[in-house]
Amino acid sequence: MEDTLTRLGLPLVPADEALDALRHHLTDATTTTGLGRYAFAGVRGLLPLLDSPRLRPLVPHDASDDASAPDHQRLAAMSPADAEPLLTAALTDLLAGVLHMDPAQITPTTGLDTYGMDSLTGAELLIRIREHYGLSLPPGELMGRTVTLTKLARLTHQHLTRRHPSRPAR
Repeated sequence: MEDTLTRLGLPLVPADEALDALRHHLTDATTTTGLGRYAFAGVRGLLPLLDSPRLRPLVPHDASDDASAPDHQRLAAMSPADAEPLLTAALTDLLAGVLHMDPAQITPTTGLDTYGMDSLTGAELLIRIREHYGLSLPPGELMGRTVTLTKLARLTHQHLTRRHPSRPAR
């Protein structure tokens, strides 16, 4: 579990550090306290609202997405069979955020238009893909009844492999 949380940008806080911070807040008459260590570049994928105008000022300015670049390169180096399930899961979360749905309600093989995807929500999804993966997918890729998250994951992987071509082994 610790590895999973760290990969998501939420590393565990050692108990002594947490207790010291709690002790400080208990003597400060603070009514609400939250304690955590966040790698915002990773957390943005989990909490896309961090990029909203309301929360953006709370995120440190040095929280760039460069930290996720190795993940993009790792995904690009994977075979489509290995990368597409990971991309499908991530794209499901992005789509759920755009449509304000529970990700569990989204089936990767169902057409995006079934969920009410229109040109505005499509544009928002493309923006989130650009923010998350650094890719500018053509808007036309989301048009049509046959566009599914599975197909979008395949397309995203193709664009990632073009952007991060694997280097031959030496």
